[in-house]
Amino acid sequence: MGGMGPGMGGMRPGMGGMGGPGMGGMGGMGPGMGGMRGLGGMSGMGGPPGAGMPALGGGGGGSSPGAPQSQLMQNLIMRDPKLAQNPALAQQMISKALQQQMEGKGGSSMPGRGPPGPALASLPSPTAPLTQSKACGAPPPVSTTDEGYSWKPEGGGGPDGEAPDDDGRGQVEAGGRAPDLESKPPPPADGEAGPGKIDKQEEVKVCDPQGNIVDLQPLQTFSECPWPAALQSEISKAGFSKPSQIQAYAWPIALKGNDVVGIAATGSGKTIAFLFPAFMHILNNRCGSRDPTLLVLAPTRELAVQIEKEAQRFGNSSRLQTVCAYGGAPKFQQLSQMRAGCHCLIATPGRLNDFLEGKQVRLDQVSKLVLDEADRMLDMGFEPQIRKILKEVPKKRHTLFFTATWPKEVRKLAEDFLYKPYQVQIGDRSELKANEDITQIAKIVQPNEKNQMLLQTLREYQIGQNPEHRCLVFCGTKRMCDQLERDFQRANFRIAAIHGDKDQRQRDEALNNFRDARVSILVATDVAARGLDIKGVVLVINYDPANNAEDYVHRIGRTGRAGQKGTAVTFLTADQGFKAAGIVEIMDKTKQHVSEDVRKLAASAPAGGKGKGKGRFREGGDGDRPGREGGPMDFGGGGGGSFG
Repeated sequence: MGGMGPGMGGMRPGMGGMGGPGMGGMGGMGPGMGGMRGLGGMSGMGGPPGAGMPALGGGGGGSSPGAPQSQLMQNLIMRDPKLAQNPALAQQMISKALQQQMEGKGGSSMPGRGPPGPALASLPSPTAPLTQSKACGAPPPVSTTDEGYSWKPEGGGGPDGEAPDDDGRGQVEAGGRAPDLESKPPPPADGEAGPGKIDKQEEVKVCDPQGNIVDLQPLQTFSECPWPAALQSEISKAGFSKPSQIQAYAWPIALKGNDVVGIAATGSGKTIAFLFPAFMHILNNRCGSRDPTLLVLAPTRELAVQIEKEAQRFGNSSRLQTVCAYGGAPKFQQLSQMRAGCHCLIATPGRLNDFLEGKQVRLDQVSKLVLDEADRMLDMGFEPQIRKILKEVPKKRHTLFFTATWPKEVRKLAEDFLYKPYQVQIGDRSELKANEDITQIAKIVQPNEKNQMLLQTLREYQIGQNPEHRCLVFCGTKRMCDQLERDFQRANFRIAAIHGDKDQRQRDEALNNFRDARVSILVATDVAARGLDIKGVVLVINYDPANNAEDYVHRIGRTGRAGQKGTAVTFLTADQGFKAAGIVEIMDKTKQHVSEDVRKLAASAPAGGKGKGKGRFREGGDGDRPGREGGPMDFGGGGGGSFG
């Protein structure tokens, strides 16, 4: 019988066993077992073909064109026993290899030695070792903190030179090989050809941990992605044609086990970008559900519930159990769900911190950590809770960090909790810029004319007449939300309101009715400004302007999503010059028409008061912590008037 010799990990490439000749001999098997950051092992050299099974990984006894699929299946399972638990994935790999063979893409099948054979030898192993370029190789150990990522491997191995545990870091997570990352010099000068320009002329910049530009080939289609068959089936059912920008560029890095900072606008497909790699890790490693493996932190309960729905949509067929924990709902129900089994825990920081303080939840099995809308969590004052939570999460983990903006406070948080992350930036996020698919309109109105102007705008865009047209109206205070809801209900509009004083049942009912078009107008405070992805929103009205330019961009970003067109209308009063200045600046960046009277109002703003940044008149009311809406000054204006 031929020899079997898997390679040894660490810095040295593994040596496969040499297959020996003989009656019924088995060809050599020798995939290398790579270290955390080390070089992958060399494939073994197959022996001469015998009367038994063909060699696997070698050329000599390589799977011949006439080999039956049952033999190929046996060989593949011998190569990776985990595939015995996932025959669908094994069959998919065999079919792909046979197709490549028929297309003439296979290698040589010279007896005894040489390149891999045309069928199974061309298949990448689902547990193939990480292969990186020099720029992405094993970094030296760095100092550790109580809060940061402390396990810093050197030379590809784990602590004391041992191979790392299977925690999803430093290995290809799937049945396919993630594209290699390669550092390159800074991008070419203006006018020269270079990477980064893709759909809608959005510039994509990928940097390695040292800040070098990485020439990364994005995944162009879902068929290139190495997801398990169950996930691929759900993608087909969803009708997705190709990965979004953040998915196409973040997945190759995440599948290598590298930490990722994703800087992209809301509505860019970030939820799927972080869910799928985690799902694959859970399925491939058959992680249990006693304690969560994936932890996702989100700023608001609305966003948390939305992530939960996406996780259930794509994970239920694989029996992945997801639990959502947020404030405003009974704790015992959420705890009961977790005790029944939880692979994925989606949580707001306040509620999860409550559970941890009561020692009701354990996070010591978390190996995949996601911080979604990290800038929003900091803006809402959740940094202390985040730091407390992450002290309970193992230092040895894989972290994905998503944010729409990249100020110094967010950078500091990323530095504290991520280990040498790669950065994927979609568009120029150094400056605040609105979606170009949104037509922005700013109008100056008298405070007592706001309701009449709102009614006129709703009729102009057929809100309430066309059942497919929905409108989101933002107000500066909870009281104004309730008042508009009452006034427009009396005018026979199908309208609902959400804000921090509404209980969870009321908020869920309003959102579900809005999603299902039973309600055509949703009035909200900034609690709904980020994260919500509701189809059919053709119009956003800022009844009261946002407190700063950043919130303005995220408010209007509720329309014009997924390539659709949208309109955003903002009402300004004569005393809101500094807010007008910030809005005009955003409109100018996307070449929007700005009326002369609005420009004059913006020009009247006092120096240093252009409404940039996070502002001090912050709105709370996310329901997960005490909050104050409106602040010490109410710029809401109006609220009066009639429909006359």
